[in-house]
Amino acid sequence: MKSEMIEAGPPLARCPASKRDRLGSSINSANNPTANSAQVCLRADLIGASTATAAGITANGATPVLGLCRRLLAAGHDPATRLDVYRGAMVALRVRSIGEAARLVVKTSGNGVPIFAVQEGAGGPLMRAIEGDRES
Repeated sequence: MKSEMIEAGPPLARCPASKRDRLGSSINSANNPTANSAQVCLRADLIGASTATAAGITANGATPVLGLCRRLLAAGHDPATRLDVYRGAMVALRVRSIGEAARLVVKTSGNGVPIFAVQEGAGGPLMRAIEGDRES
């Protein structure tokens, strides 16, 4: 197997705000103060089909980007942080917030089409810890 070197970009960067909405229409920045601001985001790299790495953290598995988001949260990153995932020099995926992505799992429907779903029990341990504190 040939080893290839991947030049990583800066792990934290200022990501420009989108100039288009999800339907492809222009965003009127005069009416949207966040359209002129830049959001802090992390850069991640996809390596092969099952590995993603960012900020010194690596995740392996069938859904490496979702696993990476979980690990980034566990390491203390802000859940609102955006994640730009690169394969080589090309952006392969943009994650709006690592907090949202960390709650997702991929399931398959009856016809084999992948479906992103909220993981059962996502947020549960924190709620039980808070409820336990109230009882004390």
